[in-house]
Amino acid sequence: MPRTARRAMRGATVNRAVELQRKARKEQLKQMLARQRRDSLEAIFEGDSGADKEGVPQVFREKLKAAERAWIALEDLKANEGRDKDRTTICLNSLHDECRMKYDRSRRASRGGTFLIFFAFYAAVLVMQRNAFRGEQVGRSIINYFVQTKYPAPTTGTRWPDQFTTVCQDTGLSTPIPSRADCQVPISEMKGFLDVVTKGDLWDWLEQLFIKGFYKTMWENGDPRGPEQINKWDLRNRPIQGFRFMQRRMEPGAVTRHSVDGGCWAYNDGRMRAFAPECYDHMGYCADGSCILMWEDKRPFGTFNEPDKYTYESFKTGFSASYPREYGFWKMFPVTDVETAQQYLRELKQDMWIDKATQWFRIDFTVMNPEERLFVTMQFFWEFDYSGLVIPHVISDVYQVEWYNWGNQLDVLRFILEIIVVLSWVLQVGYLIHDFTGFRKEHPEMGLREAYNRFTQQESYSVLRTIQLFLFIIVFGMWGFIVFDPFNGKIRVFPNEMDWDGEPLFLQQMAGYIRSYFILNGVITFLFILRIIQLAKVNPKFSLLSESLDSMKYRLMNFAIVLFTLLLFFTLMGMMLFGDKVPEFSDLGAAFVSTTQILIGGGGDPDDVGRTMGGGAGVQNGVDYPELAAVAPRTAWLWYYPFVIIMIFVVINITIAIIGEAHHRVKQSRDPSSDTFVLSPSEGWRGQPTSVWHQMKRGVFYRIKHAVQGMPPDSMTKHQIQKYCEGLPGPSHIDWDVISIKDLISMSRPLGVTRENLYWMMDRYPFICNTSEDLEHYLEERTPPSMGTKKNLEALGASIEDLINMQAIIHAKFDLLVRMATV
Repeated sequence: MPRTARRAMRGATVNRAVELQRKARKEQLKQMLARQRRDSLEAIFEGDSGADKEGVPQVFREKLKAAERAWIALEDLKANEGRDKDRTTICLNSLHDECRMKYDRSRRASRGGTFLIFFAFYAAVLVMQRNAFRGEQVGRSIINYFVQTKYPAPTTGTRWPDQFTTVCQDTGLSTPIPSRADCQVPISEMKGFLDVVTKGDLWDWLEQLFIKGFYKTMWENGDPRGPEQINKWDLRNRPIQGFRFMQRRMEPGAVTRHSVDGGCWAYNDGRMRAFAPECYDHMGYCADGSCILMWEDKRPFGTFNEPDKYTYESFKTGFSASYPREYGFWKMFPVTDVETAQQYLRELKQDMWIDKATQWFRIDFTVMNPEERLFVTMQFFWEFDYSGLVIPHVISDVYQVEWYNWGNQLDVLRFILEIIVVLSWVLQVGYLIHDFTGFRKEHPEMGLREAYNRFTQQESYSVLRTIQLFLFIIVFGMWGFIVFDPFNGKIRVFPNEMDWDGEPLFLQQMAGYIRSYFILNGVITFLFILRIIQLAKVNPKFSLLSESLDSMKYRLMNFAIVLFTLLLFFTLMGMMLFGDKVPEFSDLGAAFVSTTQILIGGGGDPDDVGRTMGGGAGVQNGVDYPELAAVAPRTAWLWYYPFVIIMIFVVINITIAIIGEAHHRVKQSRDPSSDTFVLSPSEGWRGQPTSVWHQMKRGVFYRIKHAVQGMPPDSMTKHQIQKYCEGLPGPSHIDWDVISIKDLISMSRPLGVTRENLYWMMDRYPFICNTSEDLEHYLEERTPPSMGTKKNLEALGASIEDLINMQAIIHAKFDLLVRMATV
């Protein structure tokens, strides 16, 4: 049982009779051990009782010497009774462990304090830079303006009462006349952005809703708007430039030079080409369609009379040294002339500008909200999938018009906080360099590479901190590029629009840089979370989470492989059963996400649209058993019930058991009466871990006291005591559990430690002084078995060896007989 566990058990309240019985048995055991030990020591070191001194094994002799030291220390303690400090024995192991653990905690606390301050300022700066709440409100207002609004989709007139209506209104009368046989009504359906499922729906949406919603030249009462109010939606948001149509096209897989390479004909023998003379491959793209894969068609196209009317062009997005160019087929629309815009739209529709070769179509424009000082870049995006689906998306990005307005108090405050963040980063880098240089001074014999390798292997070193500090260099560079962007210097402002050095102004690329900046900050924030978990080790009550993760990481990682494998098998099974019926199981990625959602209880609502707008592409909706049973009633159970039984009832519960076992094991190691107690000796002596309040109070109190009054005389820091213990001879030369102050004085002089320093250690750390109970325990541990017991064990070992040899002989004879029988 550890020393701390023994001391923690002293304070247990026991019955008086049981206590007396225990003391009596303890006294009998002590007398028996003393008699046996005295006989053994006399037999070996004095040659009595006929023992052979030379025949005693070395391990046995060393153990007897250790027992003798504990016996002598116990007798001295009884005779001395604390009068002579020089004769008191201490436990150097407890002293070293105490100072090592407490020094490590103090370092974590000091570094952690500056780290938390750094994180607080960094988080405040990010929140102020992002302005997420107001940006989301502005972006959502624009999305609602175009996406949530409905328009009447025109259709062919139908005689009443053939479809949809129950009343027909005659143009000349004010009362319904349901009996008129020649009454016709234009049947229309209310549609919106998410209801666009065909190219015809797309042209209707552009004509009926987008063009009319983009151009606002008249007030609601019919009066014309002034130049500063034109195109101002809801009197708040106003586009800074006209919008742009853009598309990318794909070459057909037949009747072109890519007919052999075309993927759409790669899996057949060409017999169907008479029926379908051409087909088109699918063009891979990024979320906003800015990058493509496969064979892009860059050839001009147009009408019969003008076959090269529309050409593949490039678009300059900003400062040439830092901004890429965009490529594709695009058409610019004016900012205020609604008649010209409608004419352009009719012309594009008449020329079938969007046809079977179009892979995706995008509308780009930028809006400014002066009240919030925000730019909002909008992209309405339609993917024309080769399956025939038309998939709409909305992508929006928000960032500030001016990052620093010195007349705005919030901008000034943010600038001050940014300076503090930079200084905090410099301080963190200084701490890292200081720690490494201090390690080099302590180990001058090591080379630079060896010292670095040893430094990174220390428990106090955090690789997360190094990665984080390096990423901050990239973040600072990106922020400087965003603030001092040369693109902004050539922006010209007019009453109705803005442009860039005479060219159309689109800020999508700048929004992409800002988006990348915040993505990288998200990675850094995640590293902050991991570092906070590491920082929790500063206090044993806070370190339950971090040490539980450390305890179970390998077991959980091994089990995660099994979990992932089973999840992948069920994903493939779901694709085979439901892939052609349920969109969420149509491809491997979507099926894996849907399977994971069902595993964690995130099934979807069949009435849900399954698509949210607000800043990004549509979000996939989850599924559950009713949705699967609706499309595959005979096979849904074949997938669902095995999945629930294996993954939820078994696998998830095993995962919870692994986590619970690790937490219980770590929590048990904090119990001073446990054999696995891992906290500091002082906490075992007190019988409980150090509280956070106690740690903060003593740490701050002693720092202030020492700063005002100076260090007490003859005192030493924990780091100095740790180095002193490491400078003493090893356990093979001295007894680190039982050594007297008198013996330590002579060894400590070369290390600069005096008798007074040792006395101070005894007063500062009273638990290092050995008590009679500690010495009795050492004596019991170190007492070897009697010579008779030893001889019996040797005889037993010889008998076991003879039995093993006989078994080997029998096996050899049996093998010989088997070989002879098979010949």
